[in-house]
Amino acid sequence: MAVKVATGSTFRREVATPLFSISDADPTYARWDAAADGRRFLIASRNPDASAREIQIVLSWSTTLQAPKGK
Repeated sequence: MAVKVATGSTFRREVATPLFSISDADPTYARWDAAADGRRFLIASRNPDASAREIQIVLSWSTTLQAPKGK
């Protein structure tokens, strides 16, 4: 959101307006940051054209690390 303000002897503000829309972003995943100069935004979002990736889950991984080698 952006708001124009005027300062001086009195403070005035206009109605807030959206800077941009990221409606296709998953709200549980969307992450953003502003550049140090305040002129750009970086928005991470999912690519709907990307193929699914495999996720491997290792249970009891700490036990596996402690097991003697060769077994």
